[in-house]
Amino acid sequence: MLTAGITAAIAAILGIFGVKPGAYLVVVAGVVKLTLVGVSVVYGARYMKRRKQNAVQAPPAEPAPPAEPPTSS
Repeated sequence: MLTAGITAAIAAILGIFGVKPGAYLVVVAGVVKLTLVGVSVVYGARYMKRRKQNAVQAPPAEPAPPAEPPTSS
């Protein structure tokens, strides 16, 4: 639906400038879809890379020291 909305907005803007709707809108929709998918892939890859780096940089948890045995008096 996002692609259709953006394509409709582009068609409306072109209509304001006197360009009549035609078969070119199929190409516009394809370009919009490819752009959205490409941007999503780039941001997703950056997010996963950052997430992986943060997981590697976290220090390992240290084990708790052994408990001392109780002393009897």
